[in-house]
Amino acid sequence: MNIKSILILAALAVSAVGHAENEPVKTAPKGGEKSVQQRDSSAASSAQSASTTARQAAAAAEAAARKAEQSIGNLSQSAAQTISLLAKKAAEIARRSQQKVREATLKATGETREAAIKAEEAAEKAVQATEEAARKAADAARQVGALAKEDALKATQATRDALHQASEATKAAALAAKEAAERAVSAGKNR
Repeated sequence: MNIKSILILAALAVSAVGHAENEPVKTAPKGGEKSVQQRDSSAASSAQSASTTARQAAAAAEAAARKAEQSIGNLSQSAAQTISLLAKKAAEIARRSQQKVREATLKATGETREAAIKAEEAAEKAVQATEEAARKAADAARQVGALAKEDALKATQATRDALHQASEATKAAALAAKEAAERAVSAGKNR
């Protein structure tokens, strides 16, 4: 896969996230509280959105990792910058997912809330992993011109490894958010 393909994939992921972000936020009507069933439904919707966004973060991290893998042994300044940009984008998407999980947690009740809290913990780990990968990618991009080839290779490999870890963490966050959404839907049906 070439740089153009990776950038297209990253752009599609960012576009999908932008579309999800433009959805209006549903709030409680003035003068009254939402019923528990409405809260569960709203929490399910937020958790499902968080799960989708976390999957997009995983895809962005994987795209950056693939680019890092392709660049090992032949790292140019432009390739290092591309990897860094892709890693930053993965971190941004992971942070958006984390925010959506927080929204779901605030809306959730009972068992659904417990699942949402677990999803929030997974989202936090995903954010930390993607931010670490972005830092390593930025370091590699800054150092590639100044480093000896052997050091640049090590920096790229460290970036690739961090991106793989970020991808796994965001997949776990997506799964946790999906489980929270399923519990919220189930809780809503059981009321």
